Amino acid sequence: MFFKNLTFYLAFLLVVSGFFFENHAQNSTARFLLWQPSARSNAMGGTGATFHDNAYAAYYNPAILTFSPDINLVGSVVKPVPTFGNIVHSFFAGNVNLKGFGALGLSANLFWMGDQYFTHISSVDSKSFNWQAKISYARKVKQHFAFGASLSILKYNLSDFKISVGGSRGDGLTSIVLADFGLLVCNILPSLTISNSGIKIKPILRKWADVKDRKGISIGLSLLNYGSKIVFVNEELKDNPPTLLSLGTDYWILNDQGLSVLLAIDFEKQVHESSTLDYIHFGGEIDFFHMFAFRSGYYLDTFGPKTSFLTIGMGFHTRYFSFNLARYKRTLLPSWQFDGTISLEI
Repeated sequence: MFFKNLTFYLAFLLVVSGFFFENHAQNSTARFLLWQPSARSNAMGGTGATFHDNAYAAYYNPAILTFSPDINLVGSVVKPVPTFGNIVHSFFAGNVNLKGFGALGLSANLFWMGDQYFTHISSVDSKSFNWQAKISYARKVKQHFAFGASLSILKYNLSDFKISVGGSRGDGLTSIVLADFGLLVCNILPSLTISNSGIKIKPILRKWADVKDRKGISIGLSLLNYGSKIVFVNEELKDNPPTLLSLGTDYWILNDQGLSVLLAIDFEKQVHESSTLDYIHFGGEIDFFHMFAFRSGYYLDTFGPKTSFLTIGMGFHTRYFSFNLARYKRTLLPSWQFDGTISLEI
């Protein structure tokens, strides 16, 4: 019965998202919403639809929030184009797990562009601050099955001065409402996970170790940033929001006291692109004593192998806080990304 219900929910979300698989022109507005905020995910090739057990789930798959700690706060910062130091992308989120009532999360996705020079009649510099504020809710349907949804406001600013589009003139500022939907099933076939590596946690570390009962296979499906088209000045020249459909799975090969090994793969379809599949993300993580993690992955562009890239990273995490680092080469020069989390148990 469980797997019949899972099949129904997955099929339903795929069918619903299928209504949007039309051949649209490539959208270029608010692309920062496609930049992943978690250094752990970026170190693992961009995977993340299943394994985030903290407030970053609000970005990748809201359903995962229900498996997060009682109270969790996260934050990350990156300069996505290192040659332009005045472009900064950051993400901050928090969630509260209400136990039998589900989990509630708040997040802010921020993109700052400062002192950008535009060819304009007055030859002025322009700054822009763009953001998405989101509220998310997740609830377990059964012990290892959950659904989640989010509602957000996106505010995007093309320019500080008046712009002309298709013969119309006005402010380059707009706001729209977007929605996310997600499903997650975890700990399928737990017997597939090896649970005895022979490595033991020292007694002094046990109270700090971030030990979680993660076994077997997990599957996640999410539809992100779905909403109406974005209009700035001319109603006839609308742009699609960066709607994203992700299907991911992970497999805990080994998980015991002193050692865990995780493999993950995500398939990404940017709904309003004319392609069938845009990216495939591969990632792996080796974790010692549930405190020291080493990660690597590959970000595969299915239509542009030359823009694919390797990723690496590491992290230090405990039951109460964590720090993660990722390095990848999405642009001409490598980017470094940092993030941190704080968790409380009540």
